[in-house]
Amino acid sequence: MESPLDDLERAVVTLWRASGRSTGTIHGYLIWVRKYRRHCTERGLQELDGLTLRGSREFALSYARGRRCKKNLAIEGSRSALCAWAIGLLQLGKAVPEWTISLPKPAPAPIIAQFVEYRRLHAGVAAATINFEIKAASSFMRFLDRRARLLVHTRLLDVDDFVRRLSTRMTPKSIAGWCSALRAFFRFLQSIGKMRFDLASGIVSPKVVTADRPPKTLTFEEVRQLLGAVDRRHSSGRRAFALLLLMISYGLGAAEVSALDLDDIDWRARTIQIRRPKTKTLTLLPLSPAVAKALTAYLRRGRSLNTTYRAIFVRRAMPHERMSRSAVRHCVRDHAKVAGVRGRCVGAHVLRHYAARGISGIPMPVTGSPVGIERVSTFNPDWHGSRLIWGTSTSSELRHIFTRLRPCWISRRDVSVAASCSDDSPGRQTARTRAVLFPRLSRARQGSEPAHSAGVR
Repeated sequence: MESPLDDLERAVVTLWRASGRSTGTIHGYLIWVRKYRRHCTERGLQELDGLTLRGSREFALSYARGRRCKKNLAIEGSRSALCAWAIGLLQLGKAVPEWTISLPKPAPAPIIAQFVEYRRLHAGVAAATINFEIKAASSFMRFLDRRARLLVHTRLLDVDDFVRRLSTRMTPKSIAGWCSALRAFFRFLQSIGKMRFDLASGIVSPKVVTADRPPKTLTFEEVRQLLGAVDRRHSSGRRAFALLLLMISYGLGAAEVSALDLDDIDWRARTIQIRRPKTKTLTLLPLSPAVAKALTAYLRRGRSLNTTYRAIFVRRAMPHERMSRSAVRHCVRDHAKVAGVRGRCVGAHVLRHYAARGISGIPMPVTGSPVGIERVSTFNPDWHGSRLIWGTSTSSELRHIFTRLRPCWISRRDVSVAASCSDDSPGRQTARTRAVLFPRLSRARQGSEPAHSAGVR
């Protein structure tokens, strides 16, 4: 810089460097920060009071008018620099105002508030279901407002037109969910006397066929190509590699990866605790050595040291908050695009399906139950229509299976249980793999042991 840094700038620059900002980025930040501080000094303004999104815009417009430069460039440049400056001052203990003022959500209509209270008290539905039903009911009421029709005068033709418009941008499965929410709303209206006729029974949802199409998944070569395309020389690459390997190994979704905390990993016991967002249940699984190595590399040389959040995966941008679900999905899509993995929709669910598909001939009821998928015929055609229920539902037995199964799942590029049978046919590899992992079941199939003692009923 042309002039030396003062103590405050030197402290903030130290935080910027620790967060991974490059020298060029820091140089650009300091240019706008000094312009802003000079602007406040000349006009007698308090520096901290103007460190908001609105304040940065007012400063940028004033600077653009005085220098006759483009407004958009001034707004974009000053916004990122002053936001980083405000976060740095906040970490130093300065009383900095909130960058963005969160506006309160508008209050729902009285009839929607009554509907929510009714569903909570009498139906006991989950909060996520209530939010979805609020969205569906509010959307239908706005649809009636555009038609200048009162809610009490709703006809079944109005509902048909509403569902027909949904069909132009939604799949049949999504439309079925909306129809279910509308039926609950109309039953509530009829119960409180707001509607004379039973319109709920007239709402027909589109037929949804279970497993009507094969799930989107990747081949092993595509997964290896995806992991190989990650550049682990940078902090973002180490974070992406650990994130992708977790999702591929354990079949985690974007919400489960985003919810992982540092306390969920027991390094001494070599276990990892997974939170299911839908069921709110906790699943304890063995920590694979490959996943542990990737996480260690990211935590030591990729995760910011200045964050106060306990999340494992945090944003690179200050203030290093927890990665959101959408950020996890974008990470998967971006690296799939770089790796050249083509597909209509390559996201977190594709990696989840890959993990639940079964490994080296291991049937899906074992590999899919910890992932949270129960349907057999969807993922493994060899077990289509099967009624076998494996006796491995307890956590200790699942952990025993995963302890033996995980090395061949993670290190498929190196060695697997079936690799020792490389000279045999694929059918013999599958049979031998099952015999190694499930000896009691193999003896039961050969007739040396009753089937019920092998955990099959």
